Amino acid sequence: MSELFAVAARPRVIVNGLSPAEIEAIRPLCGSLVETDSVANAHPEEYDALITTESEFYDYLEFPRRITFARLPISKEHEAMVYGRTKGSREGGKQFTRSSTQFSPAQRFDLSKFTRAEGISSLVSSSCLPPKGATYSGMPLDVYPIRQAQPLLLERLNDPQALAAIFERDEISAVLEGYDSVLWLPDQARSHLPDWLLWVFARWRVVTPDAFPVSAEWETVDEWASAEELEARTALAAFDASEAQRLAKIKSQRLIFTHALENAALAGNDHRQLLKATGESLEMAVATALRALEFEVVDADALPENQGYKKEDLRVSDGKWVAIVEVKGYTKAGKSNDLQQVNKAAKTFARTTGRDADAIWLVVNSFREMDPAQRPLLIPDRPDEIATFAEDDHGLIIDTRDLFKLWQAVTTGALDASAARAHLRASIGRFGFVGADTATDLRPELSTEQAPG
Repeated sequence: MSELFAVAARPRVIVNGLSPAEIEAIRPLCGSLVETDSVANAHPEEYDALITTESEFYDYLEFPRRITFARLPISKEHEAMVYGRTKGSREGGKQFTRSSTQFSPAQRFDLSKFTRAEGISSLVSSSCLPPKGATYSGMPLDVYPIRQAQPLLLERLNDPQALAAIFERDEISAVLEGYDSVLWLPDQARSHLPDWLLWVFARWRVVTPDAFPVSAEWETVDEWASAEELEARTALAAFDASEAQRLAKIKSQRLIFTHALENAALAGNDHRQLLKATGESLEMAVATALRALEFEVVDADALPENQGYKKEDLRVSDGKWVAIVEVKGYTKAGKSNDLQQVNKAAKTFARTTGRDADAIWLVVNSFREMDPAQRPLLIPDRPDEIATFAEDDHGLIIDTRDLFKLWQAVTTGALDASAARAHLRASIGRFGFVGADTATDLRPELSTEQAPG
């Protein structure tokens, strides 16, 4: 075998795991090509490059230039059974770094600066991006055996793994230990195998020009192409140019929408103060929400008759109907003694105006640092006190989450502002808003009655 390959055309390529169709597709790019069922039985010095499937980047280190297609993603159970005890092979007591199936796949990915600089963005995008939501094999960039990693495609995460990369010894290590380069790709990239060979052979040619002569690629240039090939290449180039223009136009149009979304997010942040803020910021957010429902809202601090007395935070009116509103924000749960505090404000209102308020509202933003969807029920352990508050004072406890949903329904046009006001005015106990089509209080411990007009 050694004598045979002494005169074999270069690059001399040995492959393992490729299909017959894949072998035929890359044959024109290889000076000579050998298929083997067992790489372990091959002599590395007889070949210029090795192509393997279902492999790790460190497999067959005795071959200094390798194209390795990652093993296919597997189930959690299979991963634990096969790889649970070890992270890979060992050398001198050190663990080799292996790829792993990403069972919580990223939703977004980035082409690296290296990919863009090499001019292979289209190749990486078309051959390495996984289907949306699909699992894939990922590789850390800090690997052992120590290699300098040039990622081609990365997860858009804080600690990203590569879906495709080239791992090489740095210049100093290459001088001391010899050149070593492995192109590690996802299995799906085999669909573009000839393109990957063209790119990596050109890279390897810089270091070992004799092993990868340009002449091995002569069958792919126009000078020696048939009329049918020239016509097909021209059509493909025209299509690629048209697609590039179309994508550029789409990208430009999409920027309009992304800018609009960024501007809308500023307004959204103002709305979400209702769910995040406390103190004066929360009072302002509650006032803004109620004004969006077309209530008249006054900051009680601005009323001269309230000077020196315990007063409400906001005074809300709808015609002659008046509610006094106390606003509270908490990192933890709401407090039941807030009911007594708002009752004191109600007495001040009656003393200074000569009439009772039509309603007393306690608006609370509790557990304000939590995801609103995960927050517990507001003041869940005082049903009797809430019932008394409702019956004696036409009292209403409002969770800012429900007020936000009501505000959203009105501003999006799903619910008329007059219907939203009527729903609030009619509610006592604990306010609940399910949706615009069911603007009633559906929680069993709540009650509603028509407020005086």
